Amino acid sequence: MMATLCTSTRRYSWEAAHRVLAEGSRCASLHGHSYSAEVSCQAAVLGDSLRSVDWSVVDRSVGRWISERWDGATLVGGDDQQLLGWLVHHDQRHYPLFDEDGVGLAPTPETLATELLLCGRTMLQATPVQVISVVVHETVDSSAGVL
Repeated sequence: MMATLCTSTRRYSWEAAHRVLAEGSRCASLHGHSYSAEVSCQAAVLGDSLRSVDWSVVDRSVGRWISERWDGATLVGGDDQQLLGWLVHHDQRHYPLFDEDGVGLAPTPETLATELLLCGRTMLQATPVQVISVVVHETVDSSAGVL
């Protein structure tokens, strides 16, 4: 029987704080969100198998990565030197810094979705599973996704 591609989606949730310095942003003050991400993966269904994606493989890599880096963390934009300076001196916990080639990125759902997509693809490259899209929900009413 010929292999068929199947897409499956898993939702991960975490709590984190952030602020976005953009002028007029409602997120300009440090505050927290209950984030969630829908990670869609694609893999081949072989023969009469009813399953294509082994979620334990994804959970051990992508799920653990989210938990270790973002859950309970303060997500810091690379352009937010004031918050970064305070955290360096007052908070011994992990605070992910969003920066790309020296350009500070705001910790927005778009930034988180992009980083999770790229990291998920890298983490799973040695498996038959490929991350094809990520949607990050900052609230129940707002999200951003990348392919």
